[in-house]
Amino acid sequence: MKQFLEELCTAQDWIFDYGFAAFQNLRNANNTSTKVHLFCDSVQSNESINEYGQTIGSTYTVSLMLVLPSNLSEDYCIRYANYIEPIKTIHYPALKTAFYCSNFVLQSIGYTEIVNSRALDLNCDGLLINLTATTYDQ
Repeated sequence: MKQFLEELCTAQDWIFDYGFAAFQNLRNANNTSTKVHLFCDSVQSNESINEYGQTIGSTYTVSLMLVLPSNLSEDYCIRYANYIEPIKTIHYPALKTAFYCSNFVLQSIGYTEIVNSRALDLNCDGLLINLTATTYDQ
């Protein structure tokens, strides 16, 4: 899952960061960056086992923050139009499409809009995404 998300970020020209949120908050970020950031919390993984004790697949659950750096002094309407709406209409669909075009099967995906998220040392607006995806062994 982590490798898949890293490759997606490279393809989309997004900034990727992985790990516990408390550690992500300690990282230094480029405050002048206008790129989309994908922060990935630690991935939870569960294996599916058949009646013979063989692993037949894995299910991954992960929380992501897909955000754009924003300006704390802007009012909500401007922030929504400049940061949240592009994430919802351009980048979130790109994330979902990447899963549909991979060996992952999305079991569930949803989001919550976030404003004034203090990720790293920059202010961000965008989406907090929770998803569950499964891969099956061939």
